[in-house]
Amino acid sequence: MGTNVCSLLHEFIYGSKETSENILCNPDLFMITSNVGDSLKLAHKIFGNPGGPNFHGAALLKNTTLCVIRPHAVSDGLTGKIWSSITEKGFSVTAASLHRLSKADSADFLEVYKGVVQEYPEMLDHLSSGPCIALEIDIPDPNVNVHQAFREFAGPTDPVRIGGEFQEAYKLGS
Repeated sequence: MGTNVCSLLHEFIYGSKETSENILCNPDLFMITSNVGDSLKLAHKIFGNPGGPNFHGAALLKNTTLCVIRPHAVSDGLTGKIWSSITEKGFSVTAASLHRLSKADSADFLEVYKGVVQEYPEMLDHLSSGPCIALEIDIPDPNVNVHQAFREFAGPTDPVRIGGEFQEAYKLGS
């Protein structure tokens, strides 16, 4: 979105020919490792395990359910509050990913509400309005139905019937 952007970026990273200052050599800006193992150790040292002890990063897809943190909650900075409320009730977030859904993708995802929920057009517009976060939710007890337990916790999706532990969280976007 500008003139000569590649050259400017190259100069920013590697320094100008006049100064020969390489930004990648600045340890205050970058921490570079020579292999994946060291990289993982360094990332864990800096960031810890951001999702908690049960966070795997990749979806398990077994006895799990989905929670979508909608665009308004993401843009309002409520992701941490929603995530914490989920884990405080005994659920585990086992994977998470950020998505920007198109109208077509949003329509596919919300298809079950089409013709059923009066607010469907608004739901479609909202889900495609910005980034949302998909969380894979698990519960440690294999004898508990995670789908049912999380639905009781979150309440129904229908804005008219919302209840459960997440009466206020509907406004927060989960």
